[in-house]
Amino acid sequence: MTAVDHIRARTDLVPRVGIVLGSGLGAVADAVQDAVSFAYAELPGFPQGSVAGHARALHLDALARGAALPAPFGPLQPDPLLPP
Repeated sequence: MTAVDHIRARTDLVPRVGIVLGSGLGAVADAVQDAVSFAYAELPGFPQGSVAGHARALHLDALARGAALPAPFGPLQPDPLLPP
C-alpha cells in the first residue's frame, strides 16, 4: 500500500493545492478547519524527518481543497523527495 492508497482509503478529498510549511509555520496547519489529518508515521514510505518540534502530519482541508504539510526536514537536512 502506498501513502496515496492509505489516504484514499480514509477520505475522498483530492487536494488541488499543496503547501509545505517550514519551521515556525505550524500555526497555519493548526488553523485548518475540518481537516482530515494523517501522521507521517502512518503513511507508508513517507519521509519521517527528525527535527524536534515539527508536527509531522498531513492535513487535508475540504473547504479550500488543499493540503498543508508541516515540513519534516530542517534547513540542514536534505529533502529526500527532491532531486540532488
